[in-house]
Amino acid sequence: MRLLFTTLMLLSLHPTQISATQVVLDDGSVLKGRMEASTTDSLILQTEVFGRIAIPHTRIIFTKSAESPLTRPGEPQETPAVLQSSYGATEDSTSVVLIQRTVGQAAADLFKTLDDEEKAHYLDRLWSRKSTLFHKYYYGYHLGRRRFSISESYFERGNLFQRRYVTGFPSIHPDNVEEAIDLVQTALNIDPDDPVALCALGYLNLEIDRIHEAQKLFLRAVTTDRSFVEARNGRALAIFKMRRQKTKALKLFRETCAMDREYVGAAYAMGMCHLAMMGKDRVGLDEYFGKVVRLEPNHHDAWFKLGVFYESLRYTDKAAESYSRQLAVNPNHESASKRLARGSIQLKSGNKDRLTHQQLIELSMQKPRHYLPLLAESYIERGEYLGAEATFERYLKVLPFSERQYYEDISLIAKREEVDEIAAIYSSGERNRALRRFWALQDPTPTTPVNERRVEHYRRVSHARRHFSDGADEFTDIGWDRRGDLYVRFGAADHTSSSDFLVFETDPKVAKVKNRLNALAHNALIEVLPAQNLGASIGGAYASTVEIRGIPTFPLPRRTTIFTDGVESGYKWVSWIYGEIAGGFEVTFIDEIGKGFYEFAVPPPGSRYPLLWRQMSPEVVVSRIVGDNPSIYDYPYGGEPLSLFVTKAGFRDVNESTRQEVYFGLPTSEIAHGREIQLETRLALYNWDWRLIRTIQGTVEKRLISRPSEGDLYIDQIDESIDPGDYFLALQVRDPETGNLQIHKSLVTIPDLSGNELLISDLELAGRISQTRGPNPFTKGDLDVLPLPTSRLQEGLAHLYFEIYNLARDEFGRTRYRLDYETSARSRVTVVAALGRLLGGDPAEISSSVSYEHTGTTSDESMHISLSLPELDAKFVDITVRVTDLVATEQPQTERTLRVNGSPP
Repeated sequence: MRLLFTTLMLLSLHPTQISATQVVLDDGSVLKGRMEASTTDSLILQTEVFGRIAIPHTRIIFTKSAESPLTRPGEPQETPAVLQSSYGATEDSTSVVLIQRTVGQAAADLFKTLDDEEKAHYLDRLWSRKSTLFHKYYYGYHLGRRRFSISESYFERGNLFQRRYVTGFPSIHPDNVEEAIDLVQTALNIDPDDPVALCALGYLNLEIDRIHEAQKLFLRAVTTDRSFVEARNGRALAIFKMRRQKTKALKLFRETCAMDREYVGAAYAMGMCHLAMMGKDRVGLDEYFGKVVRLEPNHHDAWFKLGVFYESLRYTDKAAESYSRQLAVNPNHESASKRLARGSIQLKSGNKDRLTHQQLIELSMQKPRHYLPLLAESYIERGEYLGAEATFERYLKVLPFSERQYYEDISLIAKREEVDEIAAIYSSGERNRALRRFWALQDPTPTTPVNERRVEHYRRVSHARRHFSDGADEFTDIGWDRRGDLYVRFGAADHTSSSDFLVFETDPKVAKVKNRLNALAHNALIEVLPAQNLGASIGGAYASTVEIRGIPTFPLPRRTTIFTDGVESGYKWVSWIYGEIAGGFEVTFIDEIGKGFYEFAVPPPGSRYPLLWRQMSPEVVVSRIVGDNPSIYDYPYGGEPLSLFVTKAGFRDVNESTRQEVYFGLPTSEIAHGREIQLETRLALYNWDWRLIRTIQGTVEKRLISRPSEGDLYIDQIDESIDPGDYFLALQVRDPETGNLQIHKSLVTIPDLSGNELLISDLELAGRISQTRGPNPFTKGDLDVLPLPTSRLQEGLAHLYFEIYNLARDEFGRTRYRLDYETSARSRVTVVAALGRLLGGDPAEISSSVSYEHTGTTSDESMHISLSLPELDAKFVDITVRVTDLVATEQPQTERTLRVNGSPP
């Protein structure tokens, strides 16, 4: 047995419990003895053959002891490898063969004695040292290290794209590839149809550009397992390098990303495929690599690709920011470092664009007015809205009133009636309450302590003050020009072109807007560009081929000299296109006086098409849009919306406060994973002063009796004792596995049920009322009342539950009272089940109301009734329950009304 040990040093050791230990070394040796201690560098083992020896940790593949394996003091603990369901008996036999072949029989025999957790650790350590490629492409899949992709040097071989995008990744040595191929072939000799081994062999062939062999292997793997996304990605990578097949490869990459939206490697490969296809055209590369950095903000190369793209568009600020972001997450990225240092990158906003988050924190302490807004934006980019909100609050405190008012002004984002209402309030306290109400209703996540919409408003205002205020008069209260108005309302445009730098509309949603505007203008395009520049006779045979690209589809002012872009010399203009807001629109700004202060472009005087240009003028277009919706903000919820149904009812609690019950339901088809349901709930209450006073969090973990069917509804409820009053209630329900969620918002009045007079609770619409079989969330006394959150009658039946309080008793201790049930429905109402004595005629003759008389012995009663309301022809039906105390003096009455959905779904 060959042993290479360092000289045993007499060190101050960390004593441990001595235990029987087996140590596998990287040369296949297996040492047995007692583990006495572990230092930072070595493991101390007392053996019978060699005595007391120090084994370097770098030589150890695996340690098995009676107790938990020792680790080096201070050694970082990686996420443990876990054998996946793909690893079965055949794979285990393969592992034994590979270990015996690679490190020896003794190591293989030890492996057989291990449990699954130990085997995972053994395989992970062994193959990460013996063959990183084999470990990545074969065992990586079995150990849960999935979503792998090809080495980046694969893309840089073959002059597939412009040199400026080349990072300079080193190629893997062919000997390492061939060694890994030999190991995979051993696995395939045992199981020739193993899709994981086929996929691994495919990637290894790609590493040495055997693309045709690789494509066949990937196709075999996908045929065996059609959901094998790593194999699908590999097949797309192979086809990507085949002649004239990049369009097909891009399609396959998109299919892979659609199957697994979190597959960063596939998203990066799709971006590289688009990069290879686009040639010299600057088309949408930011969309592809932007997706990569959204999935993985710390990606080692995608920020660099974005920087080169922005540099080619002369977006120097964005280029510098992207290069800086790349160096922040990958300081060794030499290409990013070189391009950032190039003299051609002129930063408009100075060195602050290159500062790290930590540097911004430090600088904001020294110069808060200058750096706090940048620190807040850094928090937003990191998804840390709570930090962003706190930072903006710090910023507002150091601003003078004249500057702070820009941030506190909501006139651009609120509806006109809201602005007028707040402006008419005299009291500062009431005005602040109205502002809190506005922001609470705007909050995309009212169940959390941070208001992301307000944070975004502060960010937009800060951006407008920095970028659109150059020509604003410092002696007026105009904080920015018209561009700033639009930015505060809607955020950044999807497309920007200007007289300084024309950019063609290449984004599909932007191009769609441009095509629609060109078609709308049609014959009038002669006033946008002269006929000789259009290359066709407007209105003639070629009119349908006329296109305006890069410049506004709106006439700009001219004097005498017209250039080929149709813009008069000396005037600066900017065109913004929003592709999705209000169906898509274009707005043109113009700086007529040369101060950098941009106004809306106006229709030209003397036009032959005054009505058309008036209709398309920026001021009219913007006014029409903000009339319907003054501001837009799309919060990134991180999931798709769920179908959430919510109803509420209040009952007297034991301490005579009100027990507010919130019922919610979701289709099981949207939330069930197999038979398992897991939900996160968060309920928030805002008081009359629009302050968050209570947050209730909960989790749901249920196992369904059977697999969910279409139309099944999962129903649950949240109970909370609350003081009577008016509240704003928000309920968020989220599926943690998918990230899908929904938020319900409503104003709610909590009834006061604490008095001594005759009282009735809210009416609860139930899906079923039955005798209880034991305590559960829906138990009320001896009844189980299953709520119906949809508020939609089932087969025309209305099952109602309610409670009556403070009934008077006669001298014999008995109560007597009448209940009247009325509906707004025109059809007949039939009582299906009720307690008490029916007053009036036969139930079949009853129309829209019915009365019952009841007697009892308690002052508080729990009541339930089932009404039949067939053939409902109204969208909503009101059901009113009125109670009359027939014992009390003057026979007092009280009532409650419940509105239900009447029309069929």
